[in-house]
Amino acid sequence: MSIMNSRTLLWWSVCPALICLALGIAIGRTVLAPTSHAPPARVIATAGVPSPHMPVTRTPTWPGMRSKPAAKATFNAYAADTYLDRLPLGKARSDALRQITQRWSARDPEQVADWLQGLPPSADRQHALRNVMVSLAAVKPETASAIALSLEPGATQNQVLSIVGREWAISDLSAALDWMEQLPEGQNKQASLEGIVEVWAQAAPEQAIDYVQTLQPGSAQDALLADIAAQWGRDNPSDAVEWLNQLPEGSMRERAARNLTWGWVENDPQGAAEFVSSQLASGAEQEAAAQTVISQWAGTDPFAAAEWATAFPSGESRNKLVQSAVSQWASYDSEAAGHWLQQLPATPSRDSATVTYAAQIAPYSPQEAIRWTDTISDENLRMQGLEAVAERWLDTDRAAATRWLARSGLPKDTQSLLLNK
Repeated sequence: MSIMNSRTLLWWSVCPALICLALGIAIGRTVLAPTSHAPPARVIATAGVPSPHMPVTRTPTWPGMRSKPAAKATFNAYAADTYLDRLPLGKARSDALRQITQRWSARDPEQVADWLQGLPPSADRQHALRNVMVSLAAVKPETASAIALSLEPGATQNQVLSIVGREWAISDLSAALDWMEQLPEGQNKQASLEGIVEVWAQAAPEQAIDYVQTLQPGSAQDALLADIAAQWGRDNPSDAVEWLNQLPEGSMRERAARNLTWGWVENDPQGAAEFVSSQLASGAEQEAAAQTVISQWAGTDPFAAAEWATAFPSGESRNKLVQSAVSQWASYDSEAAGHWLQQLPATPSRDSATVTYAAQIAPYSPQEAIRWTDTISDENLRMQGLEAVAERWLDTDRAAATRWLARSGLPKDTQSLLLNK
């Protein structure tokens, strides 16, 4: 047999095997391919979500996309919809919406905002819309305003209008005020003004206050003045106090004092505490401001906050302050709070705080909570402490709490009320 015939024979004997092998691989890939509903890589990239199969820097080629670098690309709503529709409801879709919004809000906020309005209402959509409107209002406040006013009336619309007012005021305060003043009276106008005042209070609080004081007196005006006081207390508390002292007595001054303190205590809790205890007259105004100090200071230095509370004159106000300090302290370090509480002399302040402390530790240490109630000297407060312990214990171990309740010494009608809750 010639060499040519041998090669021909070899080819025809090997070729079918190669063809079958190729077909087998192709069929295997088709049959064994993953059944994931993940969209094509270019759909993900076009929608704005990084794909594990394609670098995010690759220029998208999905139909409708401009052939430009990714940084100048136009948002493709169809690709975004396609991607979201292929994901199940829940965390996966929520994460995808967040990623799309984050990636595209700075590049094409107007198109993203328009796309978000077409999505079904949800908490994720509202959150994404608020984030996009920050970017859009910074570059196109008029467009952002039109979108905000087209939203369904409610909390989301008010939040978005506040964002528009804030971002517009950052770039052009005068234009932002002109826009706001043309809005009809109501929630929309109030929300827009709140955003403007937030910026204005940082730059020129005196001017912001002068403007707000020209508004119609009422709760809306009081709220704006209180917001300015909080910002002023944070930035320049001494000037804020000088302004506060010029206000007449009343609910507006009380709210302003509380908010001024709120802003002040963020940066200087000791200074704010000194102001409250030494410069505010005893009464509702001082108590409200003191509670503001405790609520923040006890989160960073609970010992100092609790000690400061005990320095107030004896009375209901001090009882409430000590109770608040211990309550917040025990929520994250019950052992330290209990050790401090144990050192206090037997006073009404200690009794009130012990009721709160026993109730807080009752779910995980009911027997210790009961022992704490035994240290309460006031009989009425001790009964309140036992009732609070029983209520919390019933939530975590109803059988054991019920057995104890029968011998707790609480009145029968109180026991019945607790068991029937």
